[in-house]
Amino acid sequence: MVNTCIDRFDGRLHDYAKRSEVSEGFERIANKLADLRVELLRWSFAFWLGQILAIAAILRVLIP
Repeated sequence: MVNTCIDRFDGRLHDYAKRSEVSEGFERIANKLADLRVELLRWSFAFWLGQILAIAAILRVLIP
């Protein structure tokens, strides 16, 4: 009886370790996606600013 309980307990610990690894994997992926989102916002702001400056330069040339 004790051996059966020990085997079940070991199995549950092993399953818990797997779930912990999976949750850590999802956490790493979520962090990478958050970093990617920030990087994407930075680049889109830079392109937006570049477009504004290009339009301003064209208007300055066309309107004396």
